[in-house]
This record gives sequence, C-alpha cells and structure tokens, in this order.
Amino acid sequence: MTGYAPVFDSVFRGTLCGRWPDLPVWLTLLPLMDAHGEIDMTHEAIAAMTGWPLELLRQAITSLEQPDPRSRSQDEEGRRLVRLDTSRDWGWRVVNHALYRRRASDLNQSRRQIDDGRNAEKVRRYKERHHQTPSDTGRHQQTPAVTGTHTHTQEEPPYPPSGGVSVVGLDPEAWERWEKYRREIRKPIKPASVLAAQQKLAGFGADQAAVVENSIANSYQGLFRSGERPSQPKARGFCA
Repeated sequence: MTGYAPVFDSVFRGTLCGRWPDLPVWLTLLPLMDAHGEIDMTHEAIAAMTGWPLELLRQAITSLEQPDPRSRSQDEEGRRLVRLDTSRDWGWRVVNHALYRRRASDLNQSRRQIDDGRNAEKVRRYKERHHQTPSDTGRHQQTPAVTGTHTHTQEEPPYPPSGGVSVVGLDPEAWERWEKYRREIRKPIKPASVLAAQQKLAGFGADQAAVVENSIANSYQGLFRSGERPSQPKARGFCA
C-alpha cells in the first residue's frame, strides 16, 4: 500500500528545473513512496506501473541518487534518493519525505482554519437572519403551539464539523479529510455515528489515510480498502 507525497510548485523552480528525464521521473516516483518515504520496487516494476521506458527510468534514478551541491536541502549531500540496501541496485528512500509531509500538514491546517472561519461566518449570518428582536415580535401574532411532527420550511444551517478526536489510534488528518468529504457530498456524518465511524477508521491502522483517499477517489459513502466494494450506491454527483 503506497503512501501520500504532496508535490509543491517549488520543484519547478529548483535545481531539477529543465533536467530531462530527471524532473518528470521524480514527479512520477513521489506518489509511489509509502508512509516511511520508501519506494521498495525494482526498476522493471516501476516502468511497468508508470509506462516509463526502462532505460530512461534507470538514467533518471541514477541521476537522482547523485549529490547535488546546489540543492535547497543538503541532507545526504543534496541527493533525492538513497538506496535502502547497498547490496542491491533497487529500492530507495526519498531523502526529504518528512519535510514534504510536514509542509503538506501545515498547508492542510491553514486550509482547515480557512474552512472553519467560513463555516463560522455562515452560522453567524444564519443566526442573524433568524433572530427576532422585541420590536420584530411585537408586530406579529404569537405563533400557536404545534404538536406532532414539525416540518422545517426555513433554511437549515450549514453542517459544522463534529469536532475533536476521541478514539485511540485515529489519524486526525485522515479523519478530518473524510469528514470534510462527507459534508461536501451532502452526506454529513451524524453526531450519533461519529464515534462508530472514528473507530472503524482507526481499525485500518497505518492505512487510514490510504483508505480515505481510496474511498473518496471511488465516491464511496463508506470506508473501504483498495479492491473492496461497498454494497450501497456511490455518492451522487461524483465520478469514480
């Protein structure tokens, strides 16, 4: 199960700029690394998976293994890739994978803060539209009490996030990504179901982020590993 590697536009402004085939191969390799930054695959397997000609792939990987004194980061002398095992010619670790993931986390945090601010503003506007002052109520007859089932005719408030994480072992970023997706498809997780949903996600262990991305990519309303299929229909309005 591969992990997740964000790609920032700074890669096009660094020392890989204009280097063929190093730059496009590098962009191809990043999504193949796992949560530990490792790409434990042979050249042939990568070529078969990505469609890169084997010789070009070998050429680029050899270049990415070399020191780069002009690189922004001088970890491992500026190398992009280092061998997992020096006794074999395949299998690599992405040197700066922790930096990439940290930058992605910071970016997601900023986006969440923006989303939370927008959501709070929507709630505030909703309350203002439906707030009645004493002068307002004085001009209207008292609304009689209604028994039985009440039908909402006014605009419903936006769905707020469920809040904190309470389940041991739950990946907070994966949970927030899943919860946001469910709100976006207008299938928000009900408060009574939050704990059960968090427990289910935590049960996937180290694969939580990959399970969430797989479920979103396939427009599922539930959480499923790659290759699993739900019994319920996909979310409307989203393509697999």
